[in-house]
Amino acid sequence: MGDTVTVFGTDPTVSELARILDTIPYEILTSVPRRIERIIVK
Repeated sequence: MGDTVTVFGTDPTVSELARILDTIPYEILTSVPRRIERIIVK
């Protein structure tokens, strides 16, 4: 508990993960449950 985890980043990108999983980036991003806190860093 309390650890920081990077789920989506630059290596691999969401687009690369989508290609590997034979899906689209939207499906990857929307499949994360709502109970997971999201912090977007630009």
